[in-house]
Amino acid sequence: MSSIMSRLKMQRMILLVAASGVTFAIGSASAQQYDIQAMGLECTQKIGVIQPFNCLDGEIIPITVNDQVINTGTARICDRPSFLAPAYCKPFSRVGRLPSLGPDGNPDSDVQAVFICRRYNDVTDPSDPNFKDVAIIQHRKSTGDTCFFQHLTDFLDATRVPPPAEMESQTPTGKPTATRFWLTPRQTANIGCNNCHDAGPFIHTPYIDQVMAPPPESGKIIFPFPNLRNNESVNYRFVGATFQYWGISEQITPQNNRCTECHVLVVHSSSDSYTLFCTGRSPPVAITDQYTQYPKSHWMPPDQAQEMPEEIFERLYGQSIDQILSCGARGAMESAPECNRRPLGP
Repeated sequence: MSSIMSRLKMQRMILLVAASGVTFAIGSASAQQYDIQAMGLECTQKIGVIQPFNCLDGEIIPITVNDQVINTGTARICDRPSFLAPAYCKPFSRVGRLPSLGPDGNPDSDVQAVFICRRYNDVTDPSDPNFKDVAIIQHRKSTGDTCFFQHLTDFLDATRVPPPAEMESQTPTGKPTATRFWLTPRQTANIGCNNCHDAGPFIHTPYIDQVMAPPPESGKIIFPFPNLRNNESVNYRFVGATFQYWGISEQITPQNNRCTECHVLVVHSSSDSYTLFCTGRSPPVAITDQYTQYPKSHWMPPDQAQEMPEEIFERLYGQSIDQILSCGARGAMESAPECNRRPLGP
């Protein structure tokens, strides 16, 4: 009982401090106190409010085999696989945007928040409410503050996903509480989301970019794009005491490189496996044969491969691709001066 009262007191303190506009010193809280609700409250203060949502309100991510949509869980390979096992080619995963709300609950265009609900099992009913993998990425563009929330334990009813900051007394009867639904901050940090989300919060792949937002944003890709000019840096930092060991990614900005004219690339996945995937140098796992062949194997720069023979593509972009791979995570030139490494940030 005393531990419950201690937690309630702490949460009231965080709410009062957040309301006053004073920064809450998470470092003063013990590891036991910094639970999912404490992190949810810190993210509310620094980024904004997350409301309850229904995974089934997300848009279905299509799975195609040889350009034909499939609606079963039997495909072992597909045209645009997810990069996560065992979700590579499982139909009926869903993705959606959450309302862009500030700490006061009012609309705030500086906030970006998305959810993804992945299928890991063979599902024949697209309205099956049970998901094993549910994640939220919440980001404030101006400061770079980013929060990762992850459910990855049991198949739970996700027709009402609780906000991470929600107290048990606020959860409707029969629905999972925030403590029951979400991994602890330490568990999520140990997954190492930053290993893939290295150059910014949102990863764009042929898998995820198939999905367009419903009205009133119809025609817009659900995952936001960063607002970048040339090789301008990007604000990107992690909220939460247990996430600080992820550190700050190091951006590579070699001069006269065609890739970095548009993209932020850092010394990790973006300059390694993702560069290999998107330029046809090495196909991702579980992909169909036709999508390992030029031009369907090449999805960066967008549509360029469809407009020219492969030898022209290589003449235009091959040297830049080689340079990124050489400066990247496994490259021999990683520390070379021409790679122009610098931490992400202003």
